[in-house]
Amino acid sequence: MAFFHRGILYVEMGKHRDAISDFENVLKLNKHMSAAYVNMGLIYMNKLDNYYKAIQKFTSAIKVDPTYDRALVCRGEAYNKIHKIQHALKDFTSAIHLRPDQQHYYMYRGRVLLKMKNLELASFCVKHASGLSHGLGSSPTQQAAVQSFLQNYKKAIDVLTNSVKVQPNAPSYILLGKTQIKAKKYREAVESLENALEFMKPWNDRQSWPAEAAEVYYLIGMCHTEIPNHLKAFEAFNCAIRINNEYPEAYYQRGLTRMKLRQNKGILDFNRALSLNPELFQAYLSRAAYYGMKKRYSKEYSIVTRQLGCSQIVSGHISTGTCYLLRSIITRQSDCSQIVSGHISTGTCYLFRSIVTRQSDCSQIVSGHISYRYLLLIQINYNEAVRLQPNSVRAYLYRGALKYYIQAYQLAIMDLSKAIDLDTACSLAYFNRAVCFHTTGDFDRAQRDYGIVLMLGEENALKVLINRGLMYLAQKDYKNAREDFLQAVKVHPRDPKIRHTLAICCHKLNRLEEAVKIYTEALQVNPYFLEAYLGRASALMDYGHMVTITLARRDCERALHLNPQSLEARVALGYNLQVCGKFKQAWNHFTAALIANPNFQPALEGRAIVCLQMSDPAAALKDLNAALRIIPTAELHTNRGVVEQFVGDSTDAMNDYQNAIKIDPTYSLAYFNAANLYFQNRQFIQANHYYNKTLEFNPNDEAAVLNRAITRVLLRDAKGALEDFQHAASLSPYSAHIFFNRANLFASLRQYELAEGDYHNW
Repeated sequence: MAFFHRGILYVEMGKHRDAISDFENVLKLNKHMSAAYVNMGLIYMNKLDNYYKAIQKFTSAIKVDPTYDRALVCRGEAYNKIHKIQHALKDFTSAIHLRPDQQHYYMYRGRVLLKMKNLELASFCVKHASGLSHGLGSSPTQQAAVQSFLQNYKKAIDVLTNSVKVQPNAPSYILLGKTQIKAKKYREAVESLENALEFMKPWNDRQSWPAEAAEVYYLIGMCHTEIPNHLKAFEAFNCAIRINNEYPEAYYQRGLTRMKLRQNKGILDFNRALSLNPELFQAYLSRAAYYGMKKRYSKEYSIVTRQLGCSQIVSGHISTGTCYLLRSIITRQSDCSQIVSGHISTGTCYLFRSIVTRQSDCSQIVSGHISYRYLLLIQINYNEAVRLQPNSVRAYLYRGALKYYIQAYQLAIMDLSKAIDLDTACSLAYFNRAVCFHTTGDFDRAQRDYGIVLMLGEENALKVLINRGLMYLAQKDYKNAREDFLQAVKVHPRDPKIRHTLAICCHKLNRLEEAVKIYTEALQVNPYFLEAYLGRASALMDYGHMVTITLARRDCERALHLNPQSLEARVALGYNLQVCGKFKQAWNHFTAALIANPNFQPALEGRAIVCLQMSDPAAALKDLNAALRIIPTAELHTNRGVVEQFVGDSTDAMNDYQNAIKIDPTYSLAYFNAANLYFQNRQFIQANHYYNKTLEFNPNDEAAVLNRAITRVLLRDAKGALEDFQHAASLSPYSAHIFFNRANLFASLRQYELAEGDYHNW
């Protein structure tokens, strides 16, 4: 028993490893002492957060003494912490069967039933507990405990508020403050905790504060962090440290607060917290985040890996062009700021965010290899990492985010999958893994994970809807993208960017009236949203009427007035003038854009089109060649092919069409122009094949259907030609060319009445 009692003393002194050693010695001498197993289990559960090891110890105690109700209750609590609710319910029920007079067992069972959404049984357990002979509900503190277990914080606060009015004292105010914190009433909690400090304040200024005051100041600091008021939080943590200069959690929180206040001394607080408590793994992760903020990725990776162990060297760089960044994996807040570095419709999405930074600089490519000395450090600290937190969901989430930033996507997926294995209800892990799948192009798995996040709750619903909508948009699945952005607009109706992207989806689906309406709504939310003006102008242009083209020109002019340096607005205005036949003015606008940026491809392409319409093919070729030297695209190759075909250079034109097809095998216009060139050269079989490819990728291309019909006539495929003429007539019932050519076919087939009808329509 000497080992046993010394182990208990070690626990009270905070020497948990020594206590475990003593309890193990007890079991070597007497393996049937179940209390030793339970004490070790409690240390693993409450002090080391090693719930699986704790469950093993509690199970061993139950094997020694199956009627040991305390072991059952402790194991049930451990199961509850790892979200094995059914196992926890079974253990609490067994404990009640053994000791039906213990009201707290009913409370534990009621809490588990509440998690299972079984409100009726949970309420029964709490009411039964309150009615036991011990009088659980007799005192305000116990009544508040009942309501807190039911998560009915309002009633608990009312009970405690009445209690402190009758008998004010520091413990009651502290309990009231803690309950208000649970209810997320942080300002009221600060007031209650300050009242507690009034009772704890020494009469003489020379006297020291009681040790309990340090915790009160710590709680006040946490409340100010949540409000947020970081300056007051910093002052509160300072007071806690002045009262107790060996308070590691206070040092850690002060370090986080300093990071939020952009003070570099936060790293000193992290170091101090770790020197006081080397097992405070949150400090390791936050210190790693600090190094990440300073772009010291090798240092950061070595610190994070110290928590988990790793045998791989990862190198890479931070990807550029991200739009939305998801905030902090391990901080309490879940708010996120938006950093716009591009167009929302370009396929960017919510990504991971650093722990302590307010903004994330994604404008630079930061690369650097992790040296072998860091790998050695990882290996040396592997055993310590397992001892600290081998099953920390938070650590795996953070390391997964870090690997994402260095573009080690598969390794990030492995870490996030491990986090999901540890906590299958962690929506953030599913969300971040979906982002990884999204980035690597594994859209099916990304869609599955996004769906799971939506089923787990509405916490990240907006981010999921935006990301999934952008994913559909990248896949050209405009219908599903539109549905997601419609839901996103309902969640956040005041975000003009979401409305703008929804309008793009409608525009792609040729729902022009709806697109114009949504662009207008986006401008009502933000009258200075330049992209919405340009998007609405593009949709109005597609109507094809002079009235809408004039309205589109006004939108382009408004956008240019908002930002005279906007090259996109100037190019859009140039295209509008080109459609109106004002080639000189259009040429001037394209040239002005090129003066500002000689490598602006849309301006080069637009000026080339205008030059061709102004019968200057040499200038058009010059601009297209310059554009192709910047970034070769299927559209540019096709346009250059058209110019070359215009000047009679059929060979180079066909080469450009083939190059366009190589770059984008789904680009229907390249197939169409190549088919026309084959037709011109009387290569009708090849022309028919390319018209087929055109219609495969653009089934509603009226010109391709008509040209294929004519080609089939020349190939003496009358049946196929008639089918194509019929299809073309359904697509464009007012096109005279369709009826004229079909009439000629009917005449050649000696079907004169049908031919006469088509000639009449023509």
